[in-house]
Amino acid sequence: MKHLKVLSLMVFVALAGCRGFVVGHTPDMSQLMIGEGVINIQKKSIASEVTFPGLDLKCSGVLETYHRARRPGGIGDKLHGAFKCNDGRTGFADTTVVEVGENKGTAKDECGNIFHFYAAIDETTIEELKEEYQEKIKASGRDFIDKCDSKGGMPEHFDPII
Repeated sequence: MKHLKVLSLMVFVALAGCRGFVVGHTPDMSQLMIGEGVINIQKKSIASEVTFPGLDLKCSGVLETYHRARRPGGIGDKLHGAFKCNDGRTGFADTTVVEVGENKGTAKDECGNIFHFYAAIDETTIEELKEEYQEKIKASGRDFIDKCDSKGGMPEHFDPII
């Protein structure tokens, strides 16, 4: 009976997907990124939504597997995807499965803002990293300079003067 319950749970997770959590930061440790996602095991994809504390910015997108390492737990698999934000900016993200249920990656928007992130199905791991990143951001004393925003909006395209 116990094996049947475990099997039923595995089938449910495989069909319904798994919840994941995301935390990240800029390379200069000036801004935090937090979020959640749903892992679709059937499609080998992750749909996620992230926010940036202190900014009125929310981004969402889907990462899809483009390289299968064919190792247990998907370790070494690589995912790529696009995202769009509530202010109109777009970008892409790449991530690699480093452990079962854990990914490391980088996201970059069209203006050049970069975020390094860590995603995991273990919320405790993400909460611990979030606290660590918050301390490092506070200690850095830096203000985040959004390359997309110089007084409210996307940068205009400038043609070179000839």
